[in-house]
Amino acid sequence: MLTVRVPESALVFVNGAPTRSTGVVRHYVSRDLTPGFQYTYELRVVTQRNGRPATETRTVRLRAGHASQLAFTDTARDVETMLTLHVPRDAKVYLAGQPMRGSGSVRTFRTRRLAAGDVWKDYAIQVTVQQNGRMLAKEKTIALAGGQQREMTFEFSLDRLASAK
Repeated sequence: MLTVRVPESALVFVNGAPTRSTGVVRHYVSRDLTPGFQYTYELRVVTQRNGRPATETRTVRLRAGHASQLAFTDTARDVETMLTLHVPRDAKVYLAGQPMRGSGSVRTFRTRRLAAGDVWKDYAIQVTVQQNGRMLAKEKTIALAGGQQREMTFEFSLDRLASAK
């Protein structure tokens, strides 16, 4: 199986033959391949750039039972993924373990590195705050999909943290 990520309106040719599939993520399956042999596929993608046709060609080699993925130019730039967090003004935010810059109670993070159809599974969001001399942390793990716009709130209420004695 070959999975190809292309701009929505792209024309895709496999070994010179036009395909009929549409969408940003397209799947191509070759059946009845002989195990142990390597097969070569040439993919040609035609898109419009600045009103003119633009062509990109790639070659991939596959064996029976194997899969490969290709992403063509402009695919990642076709979508913007956005995550907006509502946090305490002085909170520190970590995305996928990396500290983020920024301040204020609303933080918006954008990326074009996540192509349409791709998902960052188990994407960890951690927010920490200093309250009454204690470091408090909350973490949520989500699946973030390319092109998605997510909004989340992290609240740190002292009432919820009180312990009964």
